[in-house]
Amino acid sequence: MSNGQSPVVSQRRLGDLLAEIESGKLKVQPIFQRRLVWTNIVKDAFIDTVLRQYPFPEIFVAAGELDESKLKRTDWLVDGQQRLSTLSEYVKGSTDLVFKKSKPYAELTEKQKTDFSDYIVAVRNLGIRSEEEVKEIFSRINSADYSLKKIERLNAQYSGAFKRFCDELSRHPFFISNKVFSAVAIRRMVDLDFCIILVVTMLSTYFHRDEKNDEYLARYNDEFPDAVSIISRLTAVFDFITGMALFEKSARAKKRTDLFTLIVELDALLNQKKTPLDPDKVSSKLAAFYTSVDQRFSEPETELSRRADQAVVDKYLKAATKATNDRYSRIARAEVVSHLLAS
Repeated sequence: MSNGQSPVVSQRRLGDLLAEIESGKLKVQPIFQRRLVWTNIVKDAFIDTVLRQYPFPEIFVAAGELDESKLKRTDWLVDGQQRLSTLSEYVKGSTDLVFKKSKPYAELTEKQKTDFSDYIVAVRNLGIRSEEEVKEIFSRINSADYSLKKIERLNAQYSGAFKRFCDELSRHPFFISNKVFSAVAIRRMVDLDFCIILVVTMLSTYFHRDEKNDEYLARYNDEFPDAVSIISRLTAVFDFITGMALFEKSARAKKRTDLFTLIVELDALLNQKKTPLDPDKVSSKLAAFYTSVDQRFSEPETELSRRADQAVVDKYLKAATKATNDRYSRIARAEVVSHLLAS
């Protein structure tokens, strides 16, 4: 149960907070917190922010478990884990830290160490809360419904190698010249989301919606060893699509849902199976097929109803217009496109 009081905001010395972490009074990584994902670049920049006495956003704490024998409570850090963990590493002289903007704590002058310790942190104290309440509060603080969309939260949470690779990929000339992403889509980070899901699919297989995004952003946060290979594979696919002049023949070809499937399946055939494909032949087949799909969409009772390929077109159309990001829809589209490309 909560204490019935509104959260109180106070100012705390950074040195006091770090001392509480060291003593165990402030628990930095309760079970509801996310994994540490900051790269050295981000950690270095954040340390530099504190050394320059620039402010950073408030942290949230709550009164946690009570040690009845000592009548003391262990506070929980609800939000601010990566910031305080980074600063704790810094003071302890962690060898994992690499400095470019700042310098090691041991090399600071006495005045700089004092200023660092006296740095004021805004702390919002949630009071006495149950573990269930703390989890709910943390979820709401970081919820897409109350703050940012999921891709925006991922963009804020991860700044490492994989995210940067996908961010750069979203600005590839292929996407720009073919106007795959509208200005509104770019503002909403749809382009970044598309590229993350695309690359993760190339590295694994079709999955449900964006459920693997976090896993791969964390796994390849420090470095992305497949970057050269992936860009090489995509370049081959982009060149093949450009050579087909498919976008001039069918507007459907560059719809994000259809283009996603086409890229993944062309990559599988061209780069992984080394299947020789004739651009002109493939272009003709795909353009004709997309035309059939569009006709079926606009006129459900067309002559297609009496044609042998009705079932294939219907299968693709359903997967391209309903629950398009569900795993079963992605697989259904892939089965149709893969057969068309290879036949």
